[in-house]
Amino acid sequence: MAIPVIPRDLVHLDEQEHIVFLRDNASPARASEFIDAYKKANGFLSDHPDGGSNRLRGEIDIPHLQILDLVGFGMSIYFINQGAYVDVLALKPTAMPPKRALIGS
Repeated sequence: MAIPVIPRDLVHLDEQEHIVFLRDNASPARASEFIDAYKKANGFLSDHPDGGSNRLRGEIDIPHLQILDLVGFGMSIYFINQGAYVDVLALKPTAMPPKRALIGS
């Protein structure tokens, strides 16, 4: 059963910044490919809310944190399955972000 994927407000800013970066530094087509990949990843999370990796769980003390990489784009979605919905905390470069980037200042 699919559940809602709800990104936090700053995730939209992260998404827009990466789209602009790709448009300006690669091509508008590459930016469109990223948009499509991000939408597809959100669909995957809706259908498989525990489909991410927990590879940073020991390094970032956020219970139930999962990561889904956007392969080919150098970005990762950091999220928590809340049961009734998927809480998207951040969309950051694949290298581990600081904890404050995930939970806010």
